[in-house]
Amino acid sequence: MSNNSNKKCCSSTFPQFTAKIKSVKEENYRIKTFELDYDLKAKPGQYALLWIPGVGERPMSIGLDNTFTVANVGGFSEALHKLKKGDKLSLRGPLGSEFELKKFKKIILVGGGYGVVPLYFLAKVACSKNISVTAVIAARKAEDIIFEEQFKKLGCIVLASTDDGSKGFRGNAVEAVKSLMQKNSYECIYTCGPEKMMYHLVLLAKEKEIESQVSIERYIKCGIGICGSCAINSHLVCVDGLVYSGDKALRFEEFGKSTRDGFGKKKVL
Repeated sequence: MSNNSNKKCCSSTFPQFTAKIKSVKEENYRIKTFELDYDLKAKPGQYALLWIPGVGERPMSIGLDNTFTVANVGGFSEALHKLKKGDKLSLRGPLGSEFELKKFKKIILVGGGYGVVPLYFLAKVACSKNISVTAVIAARKAEDIIFEEQFKKLGCIVLASTDDGSKGFRGNAVEAVKSLMQKNSYECIYTCGPEKMMYHLVLLAKEKEIESQVSIERYIKCGIGICGSCAINSHLVCVDGLVYSGDKALRFEEFGKSTRDGFGKKKVL
């Protein structure tokens, strides 16, 4: 465990509480947004551990302080999707590090799939600071694109990117960013989504000599730096992350190449 992890683990209180679901909104055919009646006072990039009795506990990115946007991919998320307005949900958080907004004037946010959730939170904060924000929302097909209108309402420049060309730019997120950079310059790339996508965006940022920040996902169980299931090199993502600078992420041997499942077995990305 890194010294940074030890400090966070020993000094943080990790509050646990139960909140009521204030509203449920369907974003598309498999994604719902759950709004709670409790303000988490979170910052963009942080997460919380949601708990459903008899089902288990899972980490979820926090959106706009008191919302969670979750894809139904089975197991825990399927149980979560069955909850309605007025139901209770237990959670621990906010946890983890945050995206850092420096004195930038122009930034680009790149979200793959539901990786746009913490970036929408970041966009709202950035726009309030009069930072010019371009948002690339990437997905496999048009019906998987979410938050496009929400980003536009904030005043962001938005480019949808789909693998099959059914909406917006035809191609992946990295290709979309490269096309934008032919006519525009940015001071930092912020990204959340598939790790191979983020890996290539960090390399692109280095090539353009600009900064980058990434949200790295690993198998999180305890959230307090004890179990080690989320280890990447000497860091524990649950307390050191989820957000890292692109330069630091590139020093992780596994970044963009492999991850591990709940049993610690390595999986090639």
